[in-house]
Amino acid sequence: MRLVFLVLALQGCVYDELTAHHVEPGGALHAAIGSGPMHTTTAICDGHQDPANLNGYAADVIFGLVAGDDAAGSNAFTDLGKGAITFDLPVVPMGRTQLSVHAEGSGCAVQTGTVHLVSDGNVLTGNFSGSGTRTDSGAPCSVAGDLSGIPLDR
Repeated sequence: MRLVFLVLALQGCVYDELTAHHVEPGGALHAAIGSGPMHTTTAICDGHQDPANLNGYAADVIFGLVAGDDAAGSNAFTDLGKGAITFDLPVVPMGRTQLSVHAEGSGCAVQTGTVHLVSDGNVLTGNFSGSGTRTDSGAPCSVAGDLSGIPLDR
């Protein structure tokens, strides 16, 4: 009897997971470190947590954005699923917004910069730039790029 209940319970969990709505990475994210080549990957924005995370992974680039407070000091991501919204996220030391790009055998952890995002409630577009330090040497570095059609998982 216990085995039958366990099997039925697990079937419900598996069925729920298989029929649940899943958002896949998509769109295009372009990122460069300094004067290096522009790298491209797909990405996804996970808006289920606060702060939201936007991540992209490819063989030659890893992009990570922890999207904290906007320039006005409020969490703009709370309104993302409600329709069109535009906001700027300042990257500052000790701030909630963090940005990093890893490519060409090193990475750049941004300490100052800006991320400009536009959402229609389903996808994100925008651009970013900033300066920081190389993760392998501590030398100064800069990043820049843009994103378009990045799915928003809410």
